[in-house]
Amino acid sequence: MAFNSNFTHVRLRDDGALSVGGQSVPRDGTDAILVSLVHGSDEPRSAPVADPQLDDWEAVFPAGATPFATGHFVFVIGVARRAHRDPFVWQGGFEIQGQA
Repeated sequence: MAFNSNFTHVRLRDDGALSVGGQSVPRDGTDAILVSLVHGSDEPRSAPVADPQLDDWEAVFPAGATPFATGHFVFVIGVARRAHRDPFVWQGGFEIQGQA
């Protein structure tokens, strides 16, 4: 089965951090996912996904020099590492949503 991964949300959390969520198919066999983003004048930042084999995984970015806010735009890149395979890379631009 071919591997695919997508972002499912970019949301502002109550603590000012940014939650970037996604899903990958198939889940098993994914060793790691790293999410990077660019926001405002901040330098590019990266955060690992704590458990890339969850149905709905999440990377969390603490608030930085430029606070995240609902309606701001971020450019997000994901990289998945799978054993004995080339990395899988995907990207997208998203408007930050409020908590669901």
